[in-house]
Amino acid sequence: MEERTTQWDYLVEDHTRFEGDRRAVLLNTRGSEGWELCGLSDNGNWTFTMVFKRPRPDVPTRPIEIEAD
Repeated sequence: MEERTTQWDYLVEDHTRFEGDRRAVLLNTRGSEGWELCGLSDNGNWTFTMVFKRPRPDVPTRPIEIEAD
């Protein structure tokens, strides 16, 4: 089976007062846009940095070249 690599787009967002229903609304909105949450940093006081990724539709996947030892 051939291994392939995917090219990604990334989105980094800082959110303040990120609590209550706002969390679900934001995650559902980004999910419907094709974004997947792949990183989260708790900055304290309900402030977060969130990293999302999604496959780049304009770039096909490429085979991974594995060098033999």
